[in-house]
Amino acid sequence: MATVVEHFKGRIKYYVPFNEYNCIWIDRAYMTGTPVENDTDMFRVIHHMDMCYAHACEIVHRVDPEAKVGTNIANNIAYPASPRPEDVEETEKHKYFIGWGFTDIQTRGYYPKYFLNRFEGVDFDTIIADGDLAYMKEHIKPDFISLTYYFTTVIAEGEKSGNAMSTGHVNPYCDHTEWGWSIEPYGFYLMLMEYWHRYQLPILVLENGLGHRDALVEEDGELRVHDQNRIKFLRDHIQWMAKAVDDGVEMVGYCTWAAIDLYSTREGFGKRYGFVYIDADHDFKRIKKDSFDWYKNVITSNGEIL
Repeated sequence: MATVVEHFKGRIKYYVPFNEYNCIWIDRAYMTGTPVENDTDMFRVIHHMDMCYAHACEIVHRVDPEAKVGTNIANNIAYPASPRPEDVEETEKHKYFIGWGFTDIQTRGYYPKYFLNRFEGVDFDTIIADGDLAYMKEHIKPDFISLTYYFTTVIAEGEKSGNAMSTGHVNPYCDHTEWGWSIEPYGFYLMLMEYWHRYQLPILVLENGLGHRDALVEEDGELRVHDQNRIKFLRDHIQWMAKAVDDGVEMVGYCTWAAIDLYSTREGFGKRYGFVYIDADHDFKRIKKDSFDWYKNVITSNGEIL
C-alpha cells in the first residue's frame, strides 16, 4: 500500500481500500475463495480486513496528507415485507448489522456491541491481538464514505437477515431486472440521506447502474444499441441524488457502473452495464450505445442536461 501511495502521490486523490466491504458476510465463499463455515472464522476474516483498512488509512494520511481515504458499503436499504412488527424487527436487524455495523467499524474504529452480539460462540480475545483495538481507534479516521447502490431489499420475519442483499420477496410496487433486482430510484435517495445524517461524512458513489441483456441492431449498415432503459434508470437515480444534495447531503462524486461492458460476477458477459458494447462476434469491436452520448452530455453539463 505504501508503495502505491508513494508512486501516485499527488495524482490519486481518493483511496477506497476495500470495495463493498460488508458483502464479506453475504458472499463469504466468493470473496474469500474458500468456504467460511462458522462465525469464528467469519469474524477472523472481518477483523483481518479491519486491521488492513486501519493500516491503509494510516499509510494514506502519512504518505500523502492531501489524499482522502474511506470505506465502501454496498446496498443497505431494506423494507419490511409487511407492517407486522416482526417483519419490521427483522428488517432493522438487517440494517443494523449489514449496514450500520460494518460502517460503524470503518468510520469510528471500534466494534459495536450490537455487532459482536450477532456472532455466536466466538471467543473474540483469541482473534483480536493486544493493541489491535487501540490501533483501529487511532488510525480509522475516514475522510468520506463511498457507497454502491443498485436495488432495495424486502425482508420478512424468520429470515436470517444479513445472509443476502436480495431475498426471495418481490416488491410488487417496483419494476425489476431479469435478475430480480428492484428498480427503485427513491431507495438511492434514502440511502444517501440515511448515511449522511448518521455519519456526517461526504459521500462518494462508486457504483450505480443497470445490468441488462443489450441487443445489437443494424441500421444503415451500422451496429447500434438502443438502451433507453439504461438512460431512464440513470436519469431517475441522478434526479433523486440531486434531491438529496438539495436536502443537504454533501457529495464527493458519482460514478456509474460501468464505462464499458465487462464480465459480471455471476452472469458473465450476458449481463451488461456499460455505455460501450463489446461485440464478441465481431473481433470484440466496441460500439457506443445510445447511453454513451447521453451520459457525455450529463457529465459536461454537470447534471443539468438529463
